[in-house]
Amino acid sequence: MIPRNRPVINERDIAQQVGIPLATWRRRDAPGFRQGVPALFDRRVRVYDLAQAHAFLDGQPIPSPRSPPSRTPMICSTTRRPPSFSE
Repeated sequence: MIPRNRPVINERDIAQQVGIPLATWRRRDAPGFRQGVPALFDRRVRVYDLAQAHAFLDGQPIPSPRSPPSRTPMICSTTRRPPSFSE
C-alpha cells in the first residue's frame, strides 16, 4: 500500500521525462532502474517513490523511503459542545 500524501511516479511517466518511448525504456533502462529503486507497488503498473526515482535518474544516492507526516487533524472528544439545559 502506498502511504498517504507520498509523491509517486510510474514507468510511463519516467520514460516520458527521460524523453524516450516506453518500450525502449523498459527494454534498455528499466532493468537497471528496477535493481536500484524498489517499487512501492509492483504489479502490472509499477509505482516508485518520486524522490528515489529522481535521485537514481540524476545519479545521486537513493534517499531512504520516508512517508511525510500525516496532516489529518486529530479529533478529540472534548470538541463536542455540552447539551444546552436552558428552558
